[in-house]
Amino acid sequence: MKKITLLMVALLLSVMGANAKTKTTTLWKGTYTNNIEIPVANLVQGATITVSATVTASDKADDKKLRVFYCKNDDNWTQTSFTDISDWVELEAGEKSHSFTITEDAMNILNNNTKDTGSRGVMYIGANNKEYLTITKITQTETFEPTSESANLLSENWPSSTTKAKIFAPVSNAKIGDVLQFTVTTTDTWKWVQFKLTDKDGNVNQFTGDGSEPQGNNANTSFTLEFVISTVADLVKIMSDGFGVIETEGYNPFTLTAVKLLSYSDSHDAVEEVEMGSDGIMTYSNIYNLDFSDTGLTPYYTTSATTGKVTLTPAPDKKTWNYQGYILKGVARTYYPKVIGNNSGTYPNNNLLVGNTGEKSIAASAGGKFRYIFAKEGDDASSIGFYKLTSDHTLGANKAYLETTDNITPTESRVALVFDDGETTGIQELENSSIEELKNSGNEALKAYYNLNGQRVANPRKGLYVVNGKKVIIK
Repeated sequence: MKKITLLMVALLLSVMGANAKTKTTTLWKGTYTNNIEIPVANLVQGATITVSATVTASDKADDKKLRVFYCKNDDNWTQTSFTDISDWVELEAGEKSHSFTITEDAMNILNNNTKDTGSRGVMYIGANNKEYLTITKITQTETFEPTSESANLLSENWPSSTTKAKIFAPVSNAKIGDVLQFTVTTTDTWKWVQFKLTDKDGNVNQFTGDGSEPQGNNANTSFTLEFVISTVADLVKIMSDGFGVIETEGYNPFTLTAVKLLSYSDSHDAVEEVEMGSDGIMTYSNIYNLDFSDTGLTPYYTTSATTGKVTLTPAPDKKTWNYQGYILKGVARTYYPKVIGNNSGTYPNNNLLVGNTGEKSIAASAGGKFRYIFAKEGDDASSIGFYKLTSDHTLGANKAYLETTDNITPTESRVALVFDDGETTGIQELENSSIEELKNSGNEALKAYYNLNGQRVANPRKGLYVVNGKKVIIK
């Protein structure tokens, strides 16, 4: 039986008039310096895109305009707006955001590969004048209708009581993303209801976050409150031990008439697996936020790339963000559990690794940026690194590529990896005599020394260098 790591992440609570639920995903967050590229693979038809921005005063209306556009590979960056999405929207000073829907027509335009040789497959969002309009965040909100619902978990109506909880048996088929829907009635004038979730013994505060207290009101005397199961920790409680509800002291009494489990198309099991390849290192991306803590596998991202070198930073707490690109490092040919959480990880601002959740063809360059794929020469594990694309390349699902504004290709063509996490396994202490042994070993990768600026050093002396993607101390 696989071990499930408990995630202490806040539960998401929604009070809805219908059974539909929403899920908001961050598509971009960072420091805005140029047009923001949103891969079509990350967009969902019918979803709402919200662009958050800061707007300052300007005498010219054009200075405060937001644009959403698309262009083909060979149109020389002509900004071909498509009004089905958004066409030069003017934001007023002080306005915080602008939202629009990804229509079917817009998706058809974005996915159109028939008119030219290759579509960019990207939606661009930018500002007409960055001095007066600065984009800070872009999110996508999807709406889901339930695909199934359970029978009523309540055998008979239950009147609330501040002294005793109503306990429900374990719900073994629950999943992350499912919703516990409570139907309540009240005769109070204000029609306000609030109660708490408890564990199987009636103890409160056993579920994380504000979601442990469903609350809300409605113009009618009967309405529903909905609790989204969004963390592994709470899912385990519901599946293994069951749960309870108890009236919050001091609030209006109510009668619980139905409790159902609603499932949606995005509901999923808490734990899946990642298969590490034969080299013990790979690129990775996923539509979910993941938690690799206590698995022995470490995810890395990068914000620094210079000639011949990519510096990799470990993801905080070994937690990743959805749709982002990462390098995973572990033991070759090993299956690692990936625990899926709703708000896992820290957003890797300015990450140069571009995630790709579905197989697709990527161009060698786009928008003046260079692209590199993770590869090796034949079966030589010592040649693992990033190699600059010179033509279109088909990238597999759940993989990532490196994208830079500068050409960082060294003479040897391979861009080496430097792991910036202080691991002693990444540092080799070599005597001077060992250097000669390496130079004469016949392994070309062990003959190339680079300083920390990514410059190759023909005759290394004492100091810290990068050799074959590892930090080497020469004494």
